[in-house]
Amino acid sequence: GAPRTLAVAGPVDVGPEGASATLEPAPGAEESTSPTEAAAGGRLQLALGDLEGHGGANLAVYLGEPDGDPAHPSDRMIGTLSTFGLAHVEHAGHEGHHHGRAAHFYDITDVVQRLEAQGERVDQLRVTFVPIDLLPPPEEAGAEAEAAAGDPEASEGEQLPAEELTVRVGRIELFVE
Repeated sequence: GAPRTLAVAGPVDVGPEGASATLEPAPGAEESTSPTEAAAGGRLQLALGDLEGHGGANLAVYLGEPDGDPAHPSDRMIGTLSTFGLAHVEHAGHEGHHHGRAAHFYDITDVVQRLEAQGERVDQLRVTFVPIDLLPPPEEAGAEAEAAAGDPEASEGEQLPAEELTVRVGRIELFVE
């Protein structure tokens, strides 16, 4: 059948500290059923859409709050999201925008089933984003260095300051396929 949307969230702005968003039941979705009941044999997919931002990083994406060290994936980690190549919102002209609206899809069926087996309520899903590394994309490292040439503080080849990471996830959608 056609994909059914179960829950939605967004937009959420992710900075150097990371961010999280709680999914709300989609209009028409039954609030009382758990995602695996609603899936009824289908696969649960999480879509992250309308992505834009700047600052190159990989974000670890978790269901709920991550436990432990972000560098060591936990049972809750559903994947990573690379922010390289997103449209640079502030200073992109029209040419920068069309590829910045990318969507990423994750099959989260196994993670959800594991959490439910541990007795967790997953009908109020939280999606948490945690930056795991902050480096400029290779093609922009030179431009960053040139831009910083007038700044005595900045040395060439230095990584992008973490505080410059800003990513907006415009839409988070949980659906059954």
